[in-house]
Amino acid sequence: LFWQVMQNPSQDYTTFVQLVHPTTDGGVERLGGVDAPPGGGSCTTSDWLPGEIVVDELQFILPDDLDPSLETYLAVGFYSPDDNQRLSIPQNPDDQILIGPLTTTDNN
Repeated sequence: LFWQVMQNPSQDYTTFVQLVHPTTDGGVERLGGVDAPPGGGSCTTSDWLPGEIVVDELQFILPDDLDPSLETYLAVGFYSPDDNQRLSIPQNPDDQILIGPLTTTDNN
């Protein structure tokens, strides 16, 4: 992930990245993901400075039974580890950024 810092964050946040799939009832099913502080804790958000581009690598294992025909997205955002409150994203009630739809393939 690449984060462009617009203003100094007021506290330390944890990044979340989730592989999700929309369900027929309008919800989402979480298929996998990872939560971690940026840089594995070596690049805390309270140290970020305006104008910086912060690069953060997060990895997770896809489920073995992932159906490649499913419409999937990455849901990305931040939350406070103190109270699990997500960092607000204007005009987005879920306070997350969706990337996708993604293309997956069956490697079997």
